[in-house]
Amino acid sequence: MRGNRTVRAGWTGLLLAAACGGEAQPEVEAKVAPTLAVDSPAAADWLAPGPVTVRGSQKYLVDLRVDGETVEPLAENWEKRLVLEPGVHVFEAVGTGPDGDAVTVRRGVLAGDFAEPEGPVAEAMRIRLNRGGLADVLELAGGLLDAEAMAAAAAELNPVYEDSYGIWGWDAVTISADLTALDFGAPVLSASPTDGRLEVVVVLPDLHVDVEATGEVVGSAFDTAVSMDATRAVVTVGLGAGAVDGRLDVELLDADLALEGFSYDTSLLPGDVEDWLLVDTVREKVESMVLEQVRATVPALLDEKLAELDPSFQAEVLGVPVAVSADFAEVAIDGEGLDLALDLAVDIPPAGTRTWAGVFTTGAAATEPSNATDLALSISDDFLNRVLFEAWRGGLLDLELSTADGSLDPLLLGALGASEGSIGVSAELPPVIVDADGAMQLQIGELQVAVDTPDGDLGQRLDLAVAAWADLGLVYASGELGLDLGAVRTSLDVRGSDWGASNEATTKLVSEMLPLDAMLALVGAFRFPVPELGGLRVADAAIDRASGATEVALDLEPATD
Repeated sequence: MRGNRTVRAGWTGLLLAAACGGEAQPEVEAKVAPTLAVDSPAAADWLAPGPVTVRGSQKYLVDLRVDGETVEPLAENWEKRLVLEPGVHVFEAVGTGPDGDAVTVRRGVLAGDFAEPEGPVAEAMRIRLNRGGLADVLELAGGLLDAEAMAAAAAELNPVYEDSYGIWGWDAVTISADLTALDFGAPVLSASPTDGRLEVVVVLPDLHVDVEATGEVVGSAFDTAVSMDATRAVVTVGLGAGAVDGRLDVELLDADLALEGFSYDTSLLPGDVEDWLLVDTVREKVESMVLEQVRATVPALLDEKLAELDPSFQAEVLGVPVAVSADFAEVAIDGEGLDLALDLAVDIPPAGTRTWAGVFTTGAAATEPSNATDLALSISDDFLNRVLFEAWRGGLLDLELSTADGSLDPLLLGALGASEGSIGVSAELPPVIVDADGAMQLQIGELQVAVDTPDGDLGQRLDLAVAAWADLGLVYASGELGLDLGAVRTSLDVRGSDWGASNEATTKLVSEMLPLDAMLALVGAFRFPVPELGGLRVADAAIDRASGATEVALDLEPATD
């Protein structure tokens, strides 16, 4: 029966009234409040995207809409077929009673594909070090090519030349030469990336070598200086790069050296010494030593610099340790620079007992970053969802704020007619990041909020479930990427209160008074350090969205104290 249930006196009442000699009593109406329930899916359920049947029950409603669609026929046990998109969805069932008052029930669920929260997120990040960034890195590396170190290494080769030979049939000349000095101007390094190969050219300008030659010529001792110079020494090094057991490995493919503008001065040597043999031998030794030093130094320097791109870090968020570790999964060299793919793992200690279907995932890896800036990186939404899942599992979204310990500002409760109390928050579902029309959106459903206000004018206890959809962006500041909340849309469902008003009226009041934006801003506490290269700093940063990922483009400049 729909509408108000009415008990009528009818003929029986008239007869009784007549028998008693009194007047007939007027009709007596007893109003029965309409009821509405959503039975399935259950609140905080994990569902697959696509078609779903919502089922529930009702009494005394004159119409019913679920998510804005009319339920027909309206039976006591009703159902409605809907289609779920990936993300948080709140089923909103709104019925109208006979007197026109609305009855509303909301139930939040999470729809999506879910992966087991085990191991790292594959290709969660990609980093590109492009031509400009390579030039910056090699400029720093050039300062580590030290002439003094090379001279010390050359000294270990002494004597660099020894010989004896005869004049007129007997050994009349003996000679020994030691390298005493090696110097050059500031090294200049440049890189030319091609598919599968990075060619690094090292130029050592104004190469100068001093040699001390000693010996005897027909019984007469000599000790004299010999010098050699080159306008520049040019070393060409071919490098490859790969990932080995999660580490980045720079491999030497080949190396070659040429001395340009070579000259020497042997004018002080005795005339019987064959200076060309001395010069050729010393030159060969110097070339070999310089080449070996560059072969040993450049790949190691580049390996060390590229290893600094590892984004692993440890931090503390709201008193809970958070660790992100990275493994280099793939390294490729192309015509614009180096492209690095990394697997990322997140470690946050779990707290309490949680039930889940898995981590919300799109299955999309990080996109290829831009090759137009010095350094660029891409972070997949799947990685950010893994971070949010681990934060949820670790209890970071379960909060207890109280005026007693100062964690809750009493002014926030003033709108509820109270000066003291507490707000408890418990997340039944993890927050998720969803691509919404090319932008990031943070979604959370079934956030259980309990408000206790012992001195409240409206009441002392309020229990409600909150769902929220917030525009989300990544921002760069002080070497870190942070999550930035934009406009927030919320849905509230009062599950219980002693406020003495209907749930619908209480919901409307709380939505205007409860500081939900401030509670959701806790997500902004997460910060991710941007990979750095020692000696360089970010001059400019630009952030953009791609399909299922966020891209960050960085221009670098030398760091100054």
